[in-house]
Amino acid sequence: MLDFSLENTLSKGRVAGVDEVGYGALAGPVLVCAVVLDPKALPLSFLKEIKDSKQLSPLKREAIYTTFMESPSFGRYAFAEVSVDAMHAKNVLTETLHAMATAVTALQPDGVLVDGVHPIPLPCFMAQRSQPKGDQKSISIALASILAKVTRDRMMVQLAMNYPVFQWERNKGYGTLAHRQAIADHGISPHHRLLYCRHVLTHKACPVKSLSEA
Repeated sequence: MLDFSLENTLSKGRVAGVDEVGYGALAGPVLVCAVVLDPKALPLSFLKEIKDSKQLSPLKREAIYTTFMESPSFGRYAFAEVSVDAMHAKNVLTETLHAMATAVTALQPDGVLVDGVHPIPLPCFMAQRSQPKGDQKSISIALASILAKVTRDRMMVQLAMNYPVFQWERNKGYGTLAHRQAIADHGISPHHRLLYCRHVLTHKACPVKSLSEA
C-alpha cells in the first residue's frame, strides 16, 4: 500500500504530487495534474485503492476519480494542458515541465514531488524532488496520475466523435497498430503530433495530407 513516506521526507507542510499522461501518444494533448492531499481526512479504505494508474482498470480509475471529486475534504488538485499546437511550436518536454509548474503554482504547496527525472521550473524556496517511477512510490503522485488519466481519456473520447476512423475512444491517441494504419489510410488530423508520426512511422505510412473537422 502506498503511503506518505516520500511526502514526509520532503516537507512537514503541504506537498504536491505531480504527474502527466499522454506524453508518448501520437495524438491529443499532454495533461498534467498536481494534487495536495490531507492525510488526516483520507479514510484507510480510500488509501488502499490508490496505485499507479497503469495498474488499475478503467472502472477502478473512474471509481477513485469520482470518490475524490465528491470529497473536497480529501485534498486539492489542479490541471494544466499542453496542446498539440504548443508541441509543434516548441519542445514537448519543456512545455510539459512548464505545465507542471503551472499546476503546482495554482496549489501553492510547501514542497513538490515530480514523477520522473526532470525538475520543473519553480521558485527556489519551494522544496522539490524528482522521483523516477514516483507513481509507484508516492500516494500523491499516484492519485495525480489517476486524475490526469481519467480526465485525458474523457477528452480523447470526445475528440473521437469527430474522427471515428482513428478509434481514439479505444487507443486514447497512442500508436496502436490500428491507429497507425488509420493514419496511413486517411492522413493526419489537427490533433495529431506530426513530429511523433514521422518518428514512429515511415514517410509512406504518414502522409502529409490532413483531415478536416467532421
